Amino acid sequence: MKKYLTTTAVSLALAASPALADDTDIDQILHGVQVALNAIYAGDGGDDITQAATNAGNIIARGADSLDDIYQAAVGVDQMATNYVNSTDGFYDPAGPFDGFEDVTQTATNVLNSLSMEAGATVETITQRTIYSGQAADNSVFFDGDSVGIDQSALNAANLVNAPATDLTENVRQVMRYSDQTATNSAIGDDYFDDLTDVVQSALNVANSVSGANLDDVTQRMAHSSQRATNTIVSQDDLRATRARNPNLQDAVNAANLINFLEDAQSLKQVSVSSEQIAYNMVLGPDIYPGNPNFGDVVENLDQTATNVTNSVSVPETADLGDGDIETLVQRSRDLVQRAGNLIDMGDSIDDVTQTATNAANIAQFDDIEGSVDQRWAQSYQTATNVVAFGLGDAGIYDLTQTATNVVNSLSGDDIKQDGTDVVVSQVVDMSGLSGQLAGNFVSFGSEDGEGLVDVAQSATNAANMISLNELQGVTVQNAYFQQVAGNVAVPNLASFFMTGSGDILDLDQSAVNAVNVISADELPDIQGATDISQFGSGFQLATNIAATTASVSGVTQAATNVANSIGMPSAGSGN
Repeated sequence: MKKYLTTTAVSLALAASPALADDTDIDQILHGVQVALNAIYAGDGGDDITQAATNAGNIIARGADSLDDIYQAAVGVDQMATNYVNSTDGFYDPAGPFDGFEDVTQTATNVLNSLSMEAGATVETITQRTIYSGQAADNSVFFDGDSVGIDQSALNAANLVNAPATDLTENVRQVMRYSDQTATNSAIGDDYFDDLTDVVQSALNVANSVSGANLDDVTQRMAHSSQRATNTIVSQDDLRATRARNPNLQDAVNAANLINFLEDAQSLKQVSVSSEQIAYNMVLGPDIYPGNPNFGDVVENLDQTATNVTNSVSVPETADLGDGDIETLVQRSRDLVQRAGNLIDMGDSIDDVTQTATNAANIAQFDDIEGSVDQRWAQSYQTATNVVAFGLGDAGIYDLTQTATNVVNSLSGDDIKQDGTDVVVSQVVDMSGLSGQLAGNFVSFGSEDGEGLVDVAQSATNAANMISLNELQGVTVQNAYFQQVAGNVAVPNLASFFMTGSGDILDLDQSAVNAVNVISADELPDIQGATDISQFGSGFQLATNIAATTASVSGVTQAATNVANSIGMPSAGSGN
């Protein structure tokens, strides 16, 4: 599993390191409003434009010296960072002029409660609280004419401890409650003659992140809060990539409750309650408007990535062998909504496109756990979807990869060891009511004359209560009430299916997987007088793949798999 951790480089740029004694105590309390705004209107377009809007509150940047107790609180704070560029006149004129932009860079950043430290230092207690606060980072480009080279970055960050080579010797407490983070990027053309080339959009929200060498006691809590990261492209004509920074990129990420440690950690607790994460990327064109003709709408070289993560513990790949031990770990998610999605709704031709939608909750990567693990996920749901749809357009699809993944309660590492008959590992999932996991990919196509769908891969996966180790020693309980739906669909659009006909399907790979209560270990426990491993599952799993065309198919592979209560022991020497 990819490691999700933000750095606080922006914090270092905003605060100098004052001369402080090793025993310095710091209290920072902030109320109020911060607004950073940049706006340009240029009727004839323009080039070489840079906008940076930044708000920062409660920032500490420290060198290689120690601190004592740190308290940072943002209560009732609103931060708004906005960049705006516009060349549109609001009128459709087929004769022109067509006024676009070239080389626009927009950076919108909001930071609350940040502590960054260099190597060789120690810190005792750290408390960071963000309550009844809001952060909004927004970048917008409205263009009337061909535009090239748009780079947009929107970042909101709250409650950060970035001290990867520092010992955090006592308590770290991070709380986000009744607060919201919204990061948005938009590049929008106003008529059918606006090509867009070389676009990079990054929307990132981070709340409660700790990076340290040795950690003692860390508690992170996110409650009644939301994170929304959205990237939007409206290109009424072609979307292409030509420069060295290929491909076009849309990256939307929400991350809450992250712990990354280099050596050892004692007691770690992460809780997410009654909160929401939405990550979405959209590329839209004229076909979304009923009655509008198709003006080409080529989409080439595009990567869309939508990711939501909450309650994640990880060890960096650079850690020495044997580092990454945890004493006790508790991860809880309740009433949590995670929605990750990518949408393309335009196109006469789609070529070289990747869509990845991922939701992850209660994830831990480590070397050894010598105490206990408790992971619980209840009354929550995850939806990961990728959609390529064309309305009534006559679209051919070439080289498309769609991956939709949902994961809850996952442990991966070397060993979990504990003597005695107490429960060492407990994983509980309750997907009753309206909660559950949905992973889906959808593509519609046309091209009645010859090829319609060529070299397409769709993968939809739901996973809950997963353990992957070398050695599992101790009483382990996996308990799940599950509702999992994984599906892939590749079908002609309505016009092609009912009127004009669709093209051939060549080389299509569809995989749909649901898995719950799965253990993979080279060595399993043998404890006298106890049930070593208990797996209980009850619920519903649907894995399905559908492909249809009015023409022929060739090279189609479909795999639909459901797994519940599985214990696997790889052969000797095979590893995990």
